[in-house]
Amino acid sequence: MRTPEEQEVYINRLIKRLSKDYHVVIEPYIKNLDGEYNWFFNWKGGGYNTIWAKSKKDAVRKVKQKFGMGDQIDASTLRKQTSQGSMDTDRMGYLMTC
Repeated sequence: MRTPEEQEVYINRLIKRLSKDYHVVIEPYIKNLDGEYNWFFNWKGGGYNTIWAKSKKDAVRKVKQKFGMGDQIDASTLRKQTSQGSMDTDRMGYLMTC
């Protein structure tokens, strides 16, 4: 495990190396006061949703509890959200209702 200073040096070197060929944006994941991340996922039959959980395994468990449809999650789409990703998801959902 790196110290915060070592982590910052590592990230800066990585950005410098990658920025030669790519536009790199590093954005932190959304985390609530309970230490849970905002997880985005698609349903197998279509549609999407989000849930707050500490880990991928915990997210699947909470989906089963909340919706009773844990086996309907497309596991390949389960991912943590950044603030920009969350805004994009909300916008997409809003546009789908218009």
